[in-house]
Parts: sequence; structure tokens; C-alpha cells
Amino acid sequence: MIVKGFGIEFRSLQKSHLEMVRMWRNSPKVQSNMLYQKKIEAEQQIQWFESINNVHNLYFVFYFKGDAVGLINLKNIDWHSKGGEGGIFIGDTNYLNSIIPIGASILMAEFLFEVLGIQKLHAKVLKENKTAIEYNKRLGYILTKEEANFIRMMVTPKSYRDKSSQLKMAYMTIQDLEAKHEISVATKAIDKENGWHQLLLKGFADMSPNHKFTLTT
Repeated sequence: MIVKGFGIEFRSLQKSHLEMVRMWRNSPKVQSNMLYQKKIEAEQQIQWFESINNVHNLYFVFYFKGDAVGLINLKNIDWHSKGGEGGIFIGDTNYLNSIIPIGASILMAEFLFEVLGIQKLHAKVLKENKTAIEYNKRLGYILTKEEANFIRMMVTPKSYRDKSSQLKMAYMTIQDLEAKHEISVATKAIDKENGWHQLLLKGFADMSPNHKFTLTT
């Protein structure tokens, strides 16, 4: 699957991405902000990919102007409650302090809420990661529970729309994007194999006629 919008391109995680993502994930800057902080070996990465390549997990490598920037995901999707756990990390350190992760987060939120009909997007953030906590709040996340070393947060379509409008407007102004911004979704052969093709068809069928998404199959 390929999703394009807000100057960002999402490409479904493939086996060809695994070593690059593993190197990112094992880097000190990324690892220090994760709940699981042990080094990930190549065989572990392959086993992990095989366990998440299904309709209960959605992982994208996201790109900006051809550069692979990082990984963004929704995992442990419960289609009955329309919920799942989101996450993002930046692999290319050149983009750590840029606005590009904002564009990726906006694209992901709008794709999840409007196309897939997700109603609750959960996140776990280390208590010491104040930057991520404040960033999530600007996207509409609210604190739901405190654990020993991390906090749980949640965003809904309504809280996202209510809180993210200024952030979205600022991003689009900086990127010189038009207000009526279309988002394209294209499926690949693998999407028919793992079930995502059918879910996208259903999602588009359920959307209102004036939506801003286009689908190519």
C-alpha cells in the first residue's frame, strides 16, 4: 500500500525495509525512547515482521522527497472496537528537529480516522519523554493512565479535529499546501494477500461522498 498526502509518502513495510528499520531501531536516539530497549537482532526482526504482516497491524516507512525518514504504525488493531496503538519514530537524524514528522502524523491520523474508521488511537510514552508527550497533546491526545515508567494516552477523531487544526494549518502554510488537499491511496499485490485490499474497499465504500481521498487498486 502507498499513501500520499501533505508532501509525505507512506509505503507499507516490506522485507526489503527490515535491515534499515532495524538499524534505526537499534540507534541510541530511538532505543532510549522505547519501552523495549534491548538490541534487536536480524533474526528477531524477521520473526517480528512475520508476526505483524496482517490486518491487525499497519506499519509504514514514511518518505519525504525520496528520503526514508522513519516508521509510523498502528498495531494491535481491534476491528470490533475500532481501536489500536499508534507509534512513530524518526530514523534519519537529519529530520529529528524538522516539521516532516508532523506531516506524517497528520497524514496517518486522517487516513486512520477517515478511511479505516478508527475511533480510538492509543499511545504509550515514557514519562521522561516530555517532547513526545507535548507533541501528542497538540495532536489531540489526552492522558488516560499513568504506569510505573510510562503514561497511556488516547486520541479520538473529535479530539484530533478539535486540537490539531492550528498545527495542521501551520504545517500546510510552511509546506505551501492548498487547503483542499487530496490524499491518494494505492494498493499493491501484497495487500490482496494480507487482507488490506478488502478493508480499504470497505473503508472507501463507507465514506461520505465529499471525502478528500482517492483510491487506486
